[in-house]
Amino acid sequence: MNQKNYLTASYQAMFTQCEKNNRIAFIPFVTLGDPSFEQSLEIIDTLVVAGADALELGIAFSDPVADGPTIQASTIRAIKNGTSPTRAFELLEKIRNRHPNIPIGLLVYANIVYRKSIECFYKKCNELNINSVLIADVPLKEAEDFEAHALKHRVDPVYIVPPGITDEKLRLIAQRSKGYTYLLGRVGVTGTHKTVVMPNQELVQKLSQFGAPPAVLGFGISTPEHVNAARESGVKGVISGSAVVDIIEKYLEDLPLMKNRLESFIRTMVDSTYYADDLINADKALDL
Repeated sequence: MNQKNYLTASYQAMFTQCEKNNRIAFIPFVTLGDPSFEQSLEIIDTLVVAGADALELGIAFSDPVADGPTIQASTIRAIKNGTSPTRAFELLEKIRNRHPNIPIGLLVYANIVYRKSIECFYKKCNELNINSVLIADVPLKEAEDFEAHALKHRVDPVYIVPPGITDEKLRLIAQRSKGYTYLLGRVGVTGTHKTVVMPNQELVQKLSQFGAPPAVLGFGISTPEHVNAARESGVKGVISGSAVVDIIEKYLEDLPLMKNRLESFIRTMVDSTYYADDLINADKALDL
């Protein structure tokens, strides 16, 4: 892997380890503070113990335009239960103390970053060893100021590659992304959908040729079949958000059962990240 594509070492170490294990990375998403501060911490502990390779965490915002109804509902629960951006960073500090080595990325909206100042936001991210930030509502052409502060504070700026992108814009994203490159599984908002559009191998190969960090596929990843198809497309990881948050919503009144269902889902999805040869060898070993 090309060192210049990484500002911090955490994602590089993760992808290298996954490659050694002949698999791709699995990254779950949850909203910080959903359904409450204390339960959110327990949920994130569960995700890590179950085998998550990294975490993508959202800070609740009142107008999450890139999110579908499931994640919108999670932000409403978090805000209702008092999770302000300040409280979200308090929770992040506890998460980082408990899990010092796992890569942590934030998916946020620009208003959250602007709230105190761009400088203050990225400085706090650096203090807590937050590894990356993706700002969902800031296009590449308007991201220079955010990116400058991210680089100053050694936080990887992550950019989204939408379907149908031109080679010119793809090259720009490849040059400016750090940590990983976020590919969309489809156009629209987040959500669990049976149909996820896998990137063609040519797109993934072009990103590599242009010097981009490893490609990770998100939006709609909710089944082992999605993970299998993503792996075959050549991406190096997948992000699953709405499917994880949907489990939280279904079991709001029963935290132990919620954690059990989350652990089962994460383990099943992680099992799907292995390339076929390793799965065959594992099956043979179980038969002995």
